[in-house]
Amino acid sequence: MREGAPALEVAGLGRRFGGFHALRGVSLRVERGERRAILGPNGAGKTTLFNLLSGELPPTEGAVFLFGEDVTRLSPHQRARRGLGRTYQTAHLFAELSVREHLFLAARGSRQRRTSLFSALTERPSWQRADEVAERVGLAAERGAPAAALSHGQQRQLEIGMALAGGPRQLLLDEPAAGLSQGERSTLLGLLSGLDPDITVLLIEHDMDIALEFASVVTILHEGQAVMTGSPEEVQSSEEVHALYLGAVRG
Repeated sequence: MREGAPALEVAGLGRRFGGFHALRGVSLRVERGERRAILGPNGAGKTTLFNLLSGELPPTEGAVFLFGEDVTRLSPHQRARRGLGRTYQTAHLFAELSVREHLFLAARGSRQRRTSLFSALTERPSWQRADEVAERVGLAAERGAPAAALSHGQQRQLEIGMALAGGPRQLLLDEPAAGLSQGERSTLLGLLSGLDPDITVLLIEHDMDIALEFASVVTILHEGQAVMTGSPEEVQSSEEVHALYLGAVRG
């Protein structure tokens, strides 16, 4: 980790699928503790960007730096060990496992040294961490419930909890409000607002109210390129953004 380096830096990042440029020449600098929203219409390249940042796709061009370290060629697991946590558009949960078991496995998987599965069943620090995170994300009362018994909103809370269980310094949230009711959106916004201010958060979100209320900086993607970065107020007042995205979404 380089002292004074931003939490995340992306330099000329691009990804082609055959002749199609899903992302091209994207450069970002996200400071430590920043709340950044990535907005754009469907097909803008938002999820491709997250897949490149997390290591699930290799870039065709460009580089990714995490706290000053070049992680462009590192695997998702290696990036997670360096402090990167992520959620997905579709929750990755096991129906029969309890909330506590999900959080335990997420906490244990982040440890530098792991023991055998048998000894891990009584691994107290990871169980304690699971209980702490369950409380933090509002699922303390559901710790023993299987994931299949949770509401959609609670499943989203659990997935964020799993990302937090590893103690990330950089968190990528991929449409956490997707499919939530208005009440569940309010719960989610409260959860996001209460995150440790030392955790840097990069958010993809179609719910404009959540994105613009949560973020201090917004980047607009359009056709695989970053066309604007500014404050929520600057984005909302931009004629270019309205033409590309906001006007179409809000009618």
